[in-house]
Amino acid sequence: NTPNCLASSNPVADLPVRTIPGWNGGSIRDVKKVIDTYQVGQNDIDGGGFKVIEYDESEKYLYVQFQSYKAGYIDDFECWYNPKSGKFDVRSSSRVGYSDLGVNNLRLEYIAGRLEKEFKWTFERENNGLLA
Repeated sequence: NTPNCLASSNPVADLPVRTIPGWNGGSIRDVKKVIDTYQVGQNDIDGGGFKVIEYDESEKYLYVQFQSYKAGYIDDFECWYNPKSGKFDVRSSSRVGYSDLGVNNLRLEYIAGRLEKEFKWTFERENNGLLA
């Protein structure tokens, strides 16, 4: 396991991830709406902004790259509907290094919090109330 990648499924067998539960929600459009209005610099992360790389509503898939402000590091965020589980799988991962200093956790908490509040999505959380 590595602290710089959180995912609800592991599409690459040898990719080290910290596993989190899939997300229960309405549609990939909800996630896209949250991303489109994402607060750059929230919790002192992603100050370099973000770019939607791929959005396919029919395939229920979204891929976004987030950039740190000073160092310019790129992190990947993906969300897709998994018909087998009936949930949305997510992945937020740093491309470089071992630790991300909690950036991926903060990003997922922000996105999940907005989905809960604005679109009534539900999430399985740890005893401390966090996703991971």
